[in-house]
Amino acid sequence: VVADPLVLAGGAGEGMLGEPYEARFSAGGGSAPYAFDLAGGTLPAGLVLEADGRIAGTPSGAGSYPGIVLRVTDAAGRREQASLAITIAGPLRIAGSPAAAATLGQ
Repeated sequence: VVADPLVLAGGAGEGMLGEPYEARFSAGGGSAPYAFDLAGGTLPAGLVLEADGRIAGTPSGAGSYPGIVLRVTDAAGRREQASLAITIAGPLRIAGSPAAAATLGQ
């Protein structure tokens, strides 16, 4: 019996510094159970890859993190991987200085 091809699905989005982040990945086909690991790159500080394929945590550093390679391995040793990037935005900052005097409604 030949198993269906192993497939890795999901995607990473943008996060906000200091706010909870979660990206979900799943495997299909192949032979369960599946094991997820990082095959390349570095996750933003504060994020971890969980055993169930979730990348989760609270990021502690803003920036762009390209070149992350997520890999899944099935029970038969077959592997599939996907490249992704995660961007963590810093807090909103307002430039300039407040007016010396302000009047409500103007």
